[in-house]
Amino acid sequence: MNSENKSNLDDIQKSLSPECIIYVYCKNGEELKRQELYLKGYCDLCEIKPIKIYKDTGRNFLDNKPNLKQLLLENKDIDIIILNNSRLSRKIEDMFSIADICKDNNLRIFSTRENEFIFDEFFNFFKKTQRQILNKEL
Repeated sequence: MNSENKSNLDDIQKSLSPECIIYVYCKNGEELKRQELYLKGYCDLCEIKPIKIYKDTGRNFLDNKPNLKQLLLENKDIDIIILNNSRLSRKIEDMFSIADICKDNNLRIFSTRENEFIFDEFFNFFKKTQRQILNKEL
C-alpha cells in the first residue's frame, strides 16, 4: 500500500465509528454474496466491526426493501456501510426520505465506492432547494 492510500485509509478510519451495520442490496443472490464479502473485507481493512448485516433483493425502490426500512427504523447512533448510493434507491424522493430518517436517528451512511458519507451538506442543500421549488409550483 502506497503512502497516499495509507493516508486515505487513516482518514476513513478516523471518520467512521468502530462498529457499523452493513447494508447489501442486489437484484440477485449471487451478486448479493459478492457485495457482502466485499463490504466485510472493507470493514476488516478499516478495522471496523460489523455488528449486523441487512440484505434486500428485488426492485430498487424503498417500498421493495423491507430490511432497509427495518434497519433505518430500529437503529440509532451508528454508521451504515454500503457499496454505493444506488444501493439505497434510484428515486430521489426515496433518498430524501432515507436522509430524513437518518437525521432523526443519528445514522450516517458511508459509501465505499465514493469513500464518503452520502448525506452531506451539498445533498441537504439540494433537498431543501428541490422542496422549495416543488412548494412554489404547487
